[in-house]
Amino acid sequence: RLDVAPVRQAVLPPIKGSMLRGAFGVHLKQLACVHPDQQDCRSCGMRHGCAYACVFEPYIEIDPPQFLRGLDAAPRPFIFYCSDRRETFTPDSSFEFDFTLVGTACEWYRETIVAILKMVQAGLSVRRHPFKVQGIRVLMSPEADLKDGELEWQVIYDGKSMRSAPLEPVPLPLQLELPSPVRLDFVTPLRVKINGQLASRITFRQLTFQMLRRILELAHFYAPDQSINWEFNHLLKAADVIRVVDQQFEWVDWERHSNRQETDMQMGGMQGYMTLEGDLEPWRELIHAAHWLHIGKGTVFGLGRMEIGP
Repeated sequence: RLDVAPVRQAVLPPIKGSMLRGAFGVHLKQLACVHPDQQDCRSCGMRHGCAYACVFEPYIEIDPPQFLRGLDAAPRPFIFYCSDRRETFTPDSSFEFDFTLVGTACEWYRETIVAILKMVQAGLSVRRHPFKVQGIRVLMSPEADLKDGELEWQVIYDGKSMRSAPLEPVPLPLQLELPSPVRLDFVTPLRVKINGQLASRITFRQLTFQMLRRILELAHFYAPDQSINWEFNHLLKAADVIRVVDQQFEWVDWERHSNRQETDMQMGGMQGYMTLEGDLEPWRELIHAAHWLHIGKGTVFGLGRMEIGP
């Protein structure tokens, strides 16, 4: 979690994930790439030892399982998320954003932190507003499952010096139980395709499938030491028993500029909530994992963020 403040007045977009992801890719490539003029990492013999190729341009090296066939690239193992929608910042104001690395990509945390420091200092948005990093905190491994949503963070950078001790990956924080009823709030646009079309509403069964797909994709590519159970039809069928006692969704349009494609892209999705009632214990770990790892398309931008509440 980074706390950054502008050097002088700055104007940023309300949804900042695309801006952060784009600047991150530029500076990570400058930092790590030994062939910066080469456009396609797939043909580079150094890609397996390159932070940029492994984190930002991950390719599928072997045939994936049937469930994941059709993917043209592995999902990117990182997420930028910023809940602050303010657009104007002065030197006496700041904002925070989270950066998450997943699984084996955690070994590149040093390179990614340096790239983020450089991108913030070089300037954010198309106007290149320079910022300064006032602090960096990392989520600590909980001694036990979390209660009451409590999290422990440790400062590794205070704006002047960086902690030298190595960082270790932490397991996903999981609460002991879900409240019933439980409300799932989609606080950033959720982009999922159902029957080939972007959906404007979603059932709990469809949501279960999207959560499973996200977790299984990341586990397959970035948790090679884990045993993956691909049999989940029983969970989909059981989802029909869970009662949706309240729900409200609306379509939210969002536009981002793609430097690679040199065009503005529509990235709208549904936002809203659903309230569930029933025995949700079989979904407890899945729902908490989806909260941290997001779901749907555009997760690297922070889309598909799901908050859990009573």
